[in-house]
Parts: sequence; C-alpha cells; structure tokens
Amino acid sequence: MALAHSGNFADGTAESRDLAAGPILGERLESSDPELLDAYKQADTVRRASRLRIGIWISAVGMLAGVTLDYFVYPEHILRLFLIRILAVAALFILLFLLNAERRSRTLVKGLGISMALIDNLAFTAMVFFVGGAFSSYYAGINLVLLGMSVLLPWTFRETLWVCVVSIAIYSFACLIEGGLFQTGGFSAFFNNVFFIAITGVICVVSAEFQARARFQDFELRHRLDMHNQKLQELDKLKTNFFSNITHELRTPLALILGPIDTVLKRCDNLDERVHENLIVAQRNSLRLLKLINDLLDLTRMEQGDNVISKKRFKLHSYVEEIVDSVRHLATGKGVALRVDASAEPVYLEADPARLEKVILNLLTNAIKFTRRGDSIRVGWDSLPGAQTRIFVEDSGVGIKQEDQARIFDRFYQVSGEGGSREQGVGIGLALAKELVAQHGGELEVSSEVGKGSRFTILLPGVNALDSGLSDGGSEVPEPRPAEDSQAVDEVKDRAEASAAGSQPFLEAFRSADRTLVNRNSESDEITVSGTGKHTVLVIEDEPDMMRYIGGLLSEHYKTVRARDGRNLAYLVETYQPQLILLDWMLPGRDGLTLCREIRSQRDHDTRKIVMLTARVDEESKVLALEAGADDFLLKPFSSIELITRIDNLLRSSELQAELKQSNQELRNTLEKLQQTEAHLIQSEKINALGSLSAGLLHEINNPLNYVFSGVQLLEMDSSAFDANTREVLADIKEGLVRVNDVMRDLKTFAYPEKPGQVSDFLLHEVFESARKLTSKETMGVDLKIELSDDLMVEGQKTQWMHVFVNLLTNAGKALEACCSEREKTIEVSAKRQDGRITLVFRDNGVGMPDEVRQRVFEPFFTTRDVGQGMGMGLSVCRTIVENHGGTISVESEPDQHTTFTLTIPVS
Repeated sequence: MALAHSGNFADGTAESRDLAAGPILGERLESSDPELLDAYKQADTVRRASRLRIGIWISAVGMLAGVTLDYFVYPEHILRLFLIRILAVAALFILLFLLNAERRSRTLVKGLGISMALIDNLAFTAMVFFVGGAFSSYYAGINLVLLGMSVLLPWTFRETLWVCVVSIAIYSFACLIEGGLFQTGGFSAFFNNVFFIAITGVICVVSAEFQARARFQDFELRHRLDMHNQKLQELDKLKTNFFSNITHELRTPLALILGPIDTVLKRCDNLDERVHENLIVAQRNSLRLLKLINDLLDLTRMEQGDNVISKKRFKLHSYVEEIVDSVRHLATGKGVALRVDASAEPVYLEADPARLEKVILNLLTNAIKFTRRGDSIRVGWDSLPGAQTRIFVEDSGVGIKQEDQARIFDRFYQVSGEGGSREQGVGIGLALAKELVAQHGGELEVSSEVGKGSRFTILLPGVNALDSGLSDGGSEVPEPRPAEDSQAVDEVKDRAEASAAGSQPFLEAFRSADRTLVNRNSESDEITVSGTGKHTVLVIEDEPDMMRYIGGLLSEHYKTVRARDGRNLAYLVETYQPQLILLDWMLPGRDGLTLCREIRSQRDHDTRKIVMLTARVDEESKVLALEAGADDFLLKPFSSIELITRIDNLLRSSELQAELKQSNQELRNTLEKLQQTEAHLIQSEKINALGSLSAGLLHEINNPLNYVFSGVQLLEMDSSAFDANTREVLADIKEGLVRVNDVMRDLKTFAYPEKPGQVSDFLLHEVFESARKLTSKETMGVDLKIELSDDLMVEGQKTQWMHVFVNLLTNAGKALEACCSEREKTIEVSAKRQDGRITLVFRDNGVGMPDEVRQRVFEPFFTTRDVGQGMGMGLSVCRTIVENHGGTISVESEPDQHTTFTLTIPVS
C-alpha cells in the first residue's frame, strides 16, 4: 500500500507540473480535477480575505502617513491632497466593512481586492492631476501600489494584468486632461513615468503568474498528502483492528495447546526422556508466543485509545516481593544474585496490579538477559516528595550504549547484547512498559553506562498510608502468585479450574507467559558431541531450544557436534572433520552467510556440504545463500522428516563426490606411474639397443685396431729413419688411436658392465686419490677442497668407482675451464655417513647447465660439446656403475653458478 501511495503522490506531482505548464492559471484551473479545484478555490478565498484585510490596513495607514510628504513637498496643496487621502481611506474602510460582512464569497473577495488597488491608484492619480500632471512625482505611488499588491495579495495573471492596464490608463487620462502634457518637456516626463509604470506592471504580472502556479502546486501537493495521510490512517486503523482480532483468535488455540501439554506432563510419569524434553520445549515456546501475543494485544488496544488500566489500591511491599520471587529461579539458573531493597516505611500505590506486574516483569527479565554470571540485580522502591512512588530495577550487567538509550523505548527497536548478539523478541517489551506507565500517569526512565550496568526507574503517583484505607497487612486485591517453573507451569490447569466463573479459563497461563525467559547466556558455551554414526554433522545454532531439538533428531542417526557460534569454526572443522555443516543464518558476531563464505574459501572443504537454516522466505535470501556456497537451505518451521531426508541426500552426495575425487586421484597417480614406466622402458630399450650396437662395434673394430696400434708401435721403434714431418704424422696417428681406444673402452664398460657380485672392500679416499692423480692435468689451477674421512669403507669394484671419480673430476675441470677467468675456480668433494649409506657430493663453481640439459645429462650419447670432444657416454656409464652397486646419482645445477652431483653409496 505504501508503494501505491507513493506512486499516486508522484503521479499527482507530475500532473501538477503538467498543469503548471499552461500559460494562464485560470485556464488551467478549469481543466483540473473538480474536487481539487473546489478545495483550492475555498482555500484561496480564505487566503485572499486574510491578505486583503492586511492590505486594506496597510493602505489606510500608508495613505494617512503620506500627509507628511504633502507637507514638505507640496505645502501649497496640502488641504486638497489631505481631502483626497481622507476620501481614499474612507473608501478603504467601506471595503473592509463589506469584507467582514461577506468574506466567503469568492467573487466578492476578488472584486474587493481589485477595488482596493484601484482606489489607491485613483487617489494617487488625483494627486498627480492637482500637483503638476506629468511633472508630478506622485506617479511613484502607483508603482508602490502595484508592487505591494502583487506581493501581498494572491492575484492571478489576469487580475494583475487588468489592474496594471487600468492604472496606466487612468494615469494617462489624468495627465492628458491636466494639460501639462503639451508643455515643454511635458511629453518626455509623461513617457518616462508611463515607461516605469509599465515595467513595474510587467514585473508584477510575471510575478503573479509564477506565484499563482506555486500556490496551486503547493496546495495540490498538500491536498494529496492529506488524502494519503487519511488513507494511511485508515490503513493503520485496519492494521490495528487486524492485530487486535488476530491476537484474540490466537490466544484461545495457544491456551488449548498449553492445557493438554500440561496435562501430559503432570499425569504421565513414565514418559520417554526425549518425549519429555520435546514437550518441555513445546510448552516453553508456546508461552513465549503467548507473551508476544499478549504484548501485541495491549499495544493495539492502546493505539485505539482504549484505557487498559483498572486501578486499585494495594500495598507495594508484598506485591513487588512476590513478583521478584516468581523470577528468582531464572536469575539463580544463570548465576546472578537477585535481591530486594525494601523501604522501611509502608508504601501504598493506586495502580493496575496486572499491568504494573507486566512492566516490572519486563524490566526484571531484561536485566537477567543482559547481566553476566556472577553479577547482581537489585530491586527496590521508596516514596519521593510530591506524592510520588519510585520503583527501580538496577543491574551490574553489560550496560546500554548512549546512542541506544535515546531509542530504547521505541517500538521494534532492539539493543544488541555482548558480541553483537541479538536477544529473543521483537522489541516491543520496553515500548509497552513505557506506555503502560504513562497510562498510570507516571514515567519510565533509564540511566546506564556501558560495562557497569543499567538502572530503570518507574515514577508513579503515590498514595498516603492514611488515605489508602488499607492496613499494613491488608490489601484489596490478591497478591500475584508466581509461576514455579520457567519451563513448565505446573498449576495452569488446576488454577484455571479453581477460578471464578467470570474469569479467563487460562489466566495463569497468560501471566506465566510473562515470566518465560529462554536466556542464551545461561546455556553452556562448551562444544557438545552426541550420537554415533558413520557421518559427522556440525550444528552451529545460538537458539538453545532449536539446538536441542535439532541435536536430538540428528544424534539418532549421526555423530552430532553442537556449537553456539562460529568463533572456533576452523578448530571445529579441523578437529571433528564433519561431512555436513548446518548453519543458522542469524548468529552472534559473524552470521551464517559469512561463515559459509569462509568455509568455501578453503579448497580442503570443497566436498563438505553446507545447509543454511533460516526463517527468511524471500528469493533474494535464497540466492544470497546459494551464492555464498550453501548446498541447501532449510526454512523455519520444518519437519523432522524433511530435516533428516535433506541431510541424508546431501551426505550421500558427499560420499559420491569423495569417492569420485579419490578415484580421480588414483587414476592420476596410475597415469603418472604408467608414464614413468613407459619412459623407463623406452630408456631400457635404448640402452639395450646401444649395448647390442656397441658389442658389435667392439667385435668388428677391436682386432683391426690392435693391428694398426701394433704397426704404429713398430714404426715408433724405428722412428730415427723418418724425417720430422713423418714423425709428427706418426704421433698424430698414435694420438688418434689412443682416443679410439678410450672410446672402445667406454663402450666395453657400457656394453659389458661387470657384475656387482665381483666386489671387494676398499677405502673411499684411496680410490679418490688415485683418480685425482690421473686427472691432475684436467684439474690444474683448480682449488680442490676435499673432506673425505679416512674410515669410509666401500664395498664394490674399485676400478669402476675410479672410473666414476675420474669422469666427474674431468667434467668439473672442463666446466671450470669454460667459465670466466676472474672467478676463483673450486671443486668441493665431501662425504658423510647417514642412515647406513655414504652421501658423496661433487660441487664445482663452473658454467653450470640449464634445465633442459640437466634433465638429459645421463642419457647415452647426449653431449653439448663440439664434434670430436666427446661422445656423451661418460655420465651414462657413471650412472650404470652407481646403480649396479645399489646407489643413486643425481645432479643439481644453476647456469653460471654451480653444478652439484650427489651420489649415495652403500656402506661396507
């Protein structure tokens, strides 16, 4: 409805703007809404009459005051001018008389307004005629009249234009018949005066048009606003009636719910523990709903102007003590001290006991809500001067912020508790309390300081003990009887049956509802675990009854972990590894939506299911929950079957996702192993093929090589018979044969590796020393840093290990030879015993190698050197030797930094 009203209001505004676009207001009014036009005309007539009365008095006073001007400017014409002024004032008072006689006639009021302006201008024109015509300065009076009347009187375009034209006409006529117009300079003076009168008239006409439009638009807006306000008041009245009716209708079924629950609780002693707990929850929350309905009913009755107060005189002492005792168990359960500070002298009060009881109970339950364990609440009363009675409820709780104190008595406004938590309720308790106190003719005040507590004070008109008609021990009304249990009202039905025939059948249930308090802070903050099952469900819910209900349902099927908030979310997930998390949307501190986003931000939690529990039914909330990562949402209220079914479905889906994820991981691992196996097979086939090739080459080349080598040796024996060139050629041939022999030896080692079974024990440093001597030429100018212990015994083939060390030292020397000359060239060799193996490290600070070379460095025949400088067999042979001895060899390198070979050798 509010949107519709705002839409109508906007339409009205647009309509008024369209109407204002017309050239003349009078024409626009003829085409407007007849109802609106009639209302505008009536309001405009009243405004015109009021302004005209003021205008007449201003004109009369101004006209008489002009005598002073006559005296100083035209003293010779003072009598004649005074007579004109007297006649004008008399005419103005005649207009005033006519206006007072008939002020509701719009036509008369408009005519009188025009007549007033014309009377003033006729008077000034007469003065002009008698004192110089066109040369007279009294033409300025006509300008003043036009300007004053256009500002003061609510004229229209036509009225202002008509008055201006008539005023110019009568002034021109007066100047013409006076005769001065034909004198020297007469016409110039006349034209000057008429020009300024005309300019003034144009300004007045334009101003009148805009003012008329503004007046009409303003009236139209206010008129429509009044209509909308009237409709809103009607709707508000309908809303009040609806609340009144619906609360009346809800009280009866609620009372009938409480009655059977109470009967079952009292007469069935062998109830199952779970059934008993569910009945208690149903009873407590029915009382909460009944309290809310009672408060709404009282509010609607007071909105309708009903007097809900029925005053009686009673003694305050026992009355307040009974109310305090009725809620003492709530404070005790939370660990809060509740005491009464009674006045020494008897205090009597004239008030409605039931309504005042509701006010005091509301203040007490609020104090218990917001008071921490170990703190205290104090209730007291006394008499004040001026026949006033003061009742106060003071606590040492969390206090109320200064900005909240100004709004704490507003309807539907709620103050947050500690940590930003929002207590139960809808924010009408204190508003109702203040209005009930106001109906008693008193005041409800609050003073508070954050962290130190709050004090609520009720100030009521008091009654003197002598005038009360009551003795110290008597009372005209029965004292209120407290409910003995916050969870179950044990005497509801018995008292109802014992009450008088005219009383409400469930009066005690209604009164017990005011004493119902489910305090979050009285619940334990500890994490509880219940139930057993294959799956674990984490429930985060701050409502104790809802937590118990959900926890009881889920613990029959799953291992259930319960927590009040998400402060320890990471710990809960890490410790209990839940497969499903049930989150309430409204949580203290961080709400469920924030927690959902936090969970989804972690990749480790992608298979966990999240269900949002909310009372919001709008589509936007559902979209927000899904966008935050929730898998499902459960709307309150919900059935137990729906809850279990949804969770079962999500857990089965989670299992399938986990199995699929595991299968994908196993498949990826298998593929990686297959790829590694395939690479090994290919490498093995390469090596086998190269071994076969090498074996064939050795067999075919070895004998011819021996023949050639023997022939060269014979020639060397008789080298004196040759000249120098021949001996040089012979030396080159021998060098080539030696190189071929070295290649054949490497091929033989690669093709026919000796079996690791043919082994002996030897000291590692001895083999390394032999290798170092053999590579002294390659390592010349290199700083060798050797850290080899003398007791490192190796089991293997000594010649093969010497081949490995020679190859590594030779490669390191060549790498250092290729690097820049400014760097100090070092080779570091170290060995240490670790876990039954020897770790041997060769490190040089040479040119290093890029990753693509490092990954292929152990492949047979792979080399980065130029043709004729190596076949790429050395490191491949080294790896074969090391692996045949049960060891490993690896390499790490950074270009232009270092190269490090790491070997692991079994200990002898």
